[in-house]
Amino acid sequence: GVPRQRNSVTIEAIDYRFRGNAITFLQQAVRRTKGEDTMDKKEQKQMTAGKEIIPEKAVQKEETKQESAPEIILQYREYEASIDAVTDRVKSHYYAKGHAHGSIESIQIYVKPEDFTAYYVINDGVVGKVNLF
Repeated sequence: GVPRQRNSVTIEAIDYRFRGNAITFLQQAVRRTKGEDTMDKKEQKQMTAGKEIIPEKAVQKEETKQESAPEIILQYREYEASIDAVTDRVKSHYYAKGHAHGSIESIQIYVKPEDFTAYYVINDGVVGKVNLF
């Protein structure tokens, strides 16, 4: 389930990180918010005495890093066109023809720089063309 949040301290973090030392953890959290040291040596010994401490990294959710999509630029003679811009132009042209927004299921774009044109097929039936540059 989703951990409940109270004063920026998750119940899940208490359960897994300190295994029963919730009060000490809450005291540390209060100290952290006040900018004080989190534990004195006596509390550190209490925390580690016969108990396994899971590193903080294991408690935090892993951030899934998504690779950024490459920006593809088509150069032809003295002209340049971003493929993303061409795709946006194709979609705008399709919607300007009166089709519903969000109705694109498949899209194929055929770039023909010698004609300065990008031809498209949307949803295996709607065809058209837009200026490339």
